[in-house]
Amino acid sequence: MDIKSIKKKHKNAQIFELKENYIDDISKKLDVNIPFSSSINSDKEFTYREIIEVIHNNNIKIYITGGTIRNLLQHESIDNDIDLYVDTTPKNLEKIFYANFGGKKLKWYHSPNYEAYFLIGQKECSDEFLEILCSDVFEKKTDAPCNSLFVRYSDYVLFDLSGYGIIDTIKKIWRKPPDTPFDEWMKGREILWRMIKFKLKDYEIGLTLNEKTQIYTYWINNMNKFPKDWLIPWRNNLEKGDIHQILKILEDDSKLININLIDILSVFIEHNIFSDFFKCSDIQSRNNLNKLITNIKESNPRKQSNEGTRNNLNNLITNIKQSNKQKQSQANKQKQSQANKQKQSQANKQKQSQAQANKQKQSQSNKQKQAQSNKQKQSQSNKQKQSQSNKQKQSQSQSNKQKQSQSQSQSNKQKQSQSNKQKQSQSNKQPRVNKGKEPQVNKGRKILFNN
Repeated sequence: MDIKSIKKKHKNAQIFELKENYIDDISKKLDVNIPFSSSINSDKEFTYREIIEVIHNNNIKIYITGGTIRNLLQHESIDNDIDLYVDTTPKNLEKIFYANFGGKKLKWYHSPNYEAYFLIGQKECSDEFLEILCSDVFEKKTDAPCNSLFVRYSDYVLFDLSGYGIIDTIKKIWRKPPDTPFDEWMKGREILWRMIKFKLKDYEIGLTLNEKTQIYTYWINNMNKFPKDWLIPWRNNLEKGDIHQILKILEDDSKLININLIDILSVFIEHNIFSDFFKCSDIQSRNNLNKLITNIKESNPRKQSNEGTRNNLNNLITNIKQSNKQKQSQANKQKQSQANKQKQSQANKQKQSQAQANKQKQSQSNKQKQAQSNKQKQSQSNKQKQSQSNKQKQSQSQSNKQKQSQSQSQSNKQKQSQSNKQKQSQSNKQPRVNKGKEPQVNKGRKILFNN
């Protein structure tokens, strides 16, 4: 399918070419041997590349998917198995294996209940194995976006069909594909397993409580109807230490969604899921647990009285929880120790920060005081200058007044003197009159004035 057709079918699809460093990482991984890939009579172990090249040389398109791509995008080493999608039928793939590996004694497993599935290697004994699914990779997928990324082997082109796979992988989010109805998606053969698997990987589970409730309820009510190969992921992908974490997840979820934990665990026990939680090196531990589980199963919680079965199951859960509590207690102590160190470090930083803040405050306070002192001094200096100026003005004013007064006095004196002189002059000009005497007038004579 060409890129135009892919984008027409998957509107949100994103397609990228991988960088050289990513290609180098994948190439190194392909040269790793797959343990238990050969038959008992052969000492040769096959590499991933040997098997993939044979399929590729038969003109079959191959797509690498799963944890390999997630590890690349998260800049982690590829330390797990490799998952492939191959664009061919199961019968044709078997023919290719027989034709090319029949004499070389390649050992593979082909599921009788799920024909599209092939396995090379042993999951229960090694982390290195090859899973092959005969399917059209561009058909509608019901897996989470972070688990639906594919790299084409022929040219190392990356396909993100949902458009959310890359960002969900980087942010470590597991959720429903945006364009898939929930009722259809939750019925997928591995949804509950994958939800718990990605929770173990510290992914955020992007589901509501109601959606989780529907998944658990559907799984509990329909597990007996599922084909046996649906249990393969549970039996072959879990390690001994996972049981404690899974029980913790199941217990926490049962409280949140209000489903009885016993009902969930009964399904696990009835289908021998717990019995295959262990690797090859833990055969004795597995046998011991199998004996306990066998005793619980004999009471058959769905056919006989639930009371005895629930008691036995409770004992199993109690024993597991006690072990889990011890581990949790140790983990809590370590966390507490780290928390105390962090608190002490934070307290020291706060003290240093407070000391610096106090210094800054003191410095600011000193500056403010200095500024106030300078202002006061300036104010006093201004007042003194103003006072001196006022005094000078008053002195000048008094001097001016005195000068004006003296000038006025002199002017008045001059005016008075002039007035007196004028009066004197006038007085001299007027005739003198003797008081009490009338002037004598003689007719025909000039009037004479007596002096």
